[in-house]
Amino acid sequence: MKKQKKQGVPSKAPPKKPEARPKAGAAAYAASAAGSGPRKKRRLKPARVAVFVLILLLLAAGVVAAVVLLLRPGRPASGSGEHSAVFGLKSIAVEGSTHYTDEEIIEASGFSVGQSIFSLKKKQAAENILRAFPYVERVTVESPSFTSIKITIVEAEPVAAVQASDGWIILGENGKGLEKLPEDSSRLADYLLLRCTLADGAGVGSTLLSDQDMQTLQSLLNAISSQEVTDIREIDLRDAIDIRLLWKDQITVLLGSDINLEHKLAMFASTLKLILQENGEDAQGQIDLSSYSNSDPNKQQAVYTPQEVLTAGSTTGTAADPTQASDGGTTEPAA
Repeated sequence: MKKQKKQGVPSKAPPKKPEARPKAGAAAYAASAAGSGPRKKRRLKPARVAVFVLILLLLAAGVVAAVVLLLRPGRPASGSGEHSAVFGLKSIAVEGSTHYTDEEIIEASGFSVGQSIFSLKKKQAAENILRAFPYVERVTVESPSFTSIKITIVEAEPVAAVQASDGWIILGENGKGLEKLPEDSSRLADYLLLRCTLADGAGVGSTLLSDQDMQTLQSLLNAISSQEVTDIREIDLRDAIDIRLLWKDQITVLLGSDINLEHKLAMFASTLKLILQENGEDAQGQIDLSSYSNSDPNKQQAVYTPQEVLTAGSTTGTAADPTQASDGGTTEPAA
């Protein structure tokens, strides 16, 4: 007898695992890209390239045109009919110049009305003016406003007329020659006359005196000013140990060296008063202070020699001590 198969509950199939979902993000994008194959490159159309190049050229041309308009020089100050730059200079003012006209200063500066303000070279303009005009000692170039320039001039003060081989050269405080005058110029009466050895290359616009002579001259001028001595017509520095002054074309003052100049000038001022009191305002002659010594009381005196005695060739003179006077214009040294 055949065994019958047991009929039971049919066995269940094992549950299927859920399929893994692709990760979002870069990994999913990479898988998608890999599965889709190589992408085709897009080509720019020639018409678009041409339009792009044309736009670039137009922009470049506009920039160049703007630069040219901004930097284009304007018309000269006198006006020549040319057009001004877009940002052109409208005014140029000059102050402080008494020896040169405003037009001369502006021309030397290189500036012109209508010139682009972006092309102005202020430092170069100041240097140009200094080179062109000897009387100009300092130059300031500034812009009071966006389209204006102001040039301020400081001129050198003349201190003397220095004798040269073919005339006279006006000496400025800066030690340079300011201008040339002929030998017989009527303007010489306006200046202190200076006789000295000129420096090498001396002339208008260059240094006239050596450093030593310039220092001695400045010391003399300071002493003359501090002692309130007036009417000095000439200074002679040709001999360093025989410095001389000429007062009013009447009295020659022998100072010797440049030692004790302040004290010597003080003695001269006092002695001159006595001489004029005793001999009149027209007194002529020579005052010798070359042996004056501030440290030696026996040498604190001035020796006055009248012109008639000098003319006669006599070497005798009169010792003058401004602290006391005696008969006949003769004074004794201070004790």
